[in-house]
Amino acid sequence: MKRITSVIIALIVTGSLFAGGLVTNTNQSALYTRLQSRNASTSVDAVYYNPAGLTKLSDGFHFSLNNQTIGQTQK
Repeated sequence: MKRITSVIIALIVTGSLFAGGLVTNTNQSALYTRLQSRNASTSVDAVYYNPAGLTKLSDGFHFSLNNQTIGQTQK
């Protein structure tokens, strides 16, 4: 029983570490990660990166769905 409890606690703590920014090379958009030389955002993810870029969006409803997986090595 203690082993199961320990595993559950370890999984919960690991999730908190990733959510707290321990993995420092992730960003809020898969497009940002893919385009490393990106200077300005004028698409839907402009809300996070460049709020002034929202003026370039057309009127209407905008939706963005991203997914990213990034591996990081510790030195």
